[in-house]
Amino acid sequence: MKVVLLKDDRKLGRKGAVVDVADGFALSSLIPQGIAEVVTPGKNHHLQHVKKTKEKNRKQNILKAEAIAEKISNESLIISSKADGEKLFGSIGRKEVATVLKSKYNVDIEEKSILLDDPIRTLDTRDIKIQLADKIRVTVTIKIIAA
Repeated sequence: MKVVLLKDDRKLGRKGAVVDVADGFALSSLIPQGIAEVVTPGKNHHLQHVKKTKEKNRKQNILKAEAIAEKISNESLIISSKADGEKLFGSIGRKEVATVLKSKYNVDIEEKSILLDDPIRTLDTRDIKIQLADKIRVTVTIKIIAA
């Protein structure tokens, strides 16, 4: 019996996947627990439409990410902050980096896309990686100067 998964299952697959399982397993376990439902011709058509739409959106996101990557790759950003000697008052984190990228290049980058392990707390220069899409990563140099 073909069923579509309504939830992720470690053995069967991800949500939305169409899998072929034994009739008894589907009827006694998967369907009553709300993990899956039977694939009908109408449901199958809907699933194909959703799959095409997701693929189209994924391609558009990749094109958008490539455009952003071309715009900001190997760029240098200067962020000024109050400091006492080499130590900053406060820190520079993902939010501040995203704000500077927005103001300088007019690009919206989610904070979680900025791969910064710890906030920057000293005056220095760092290379920060930004994950724009699945396989699109760019490196931006951040120079922190005293205000």
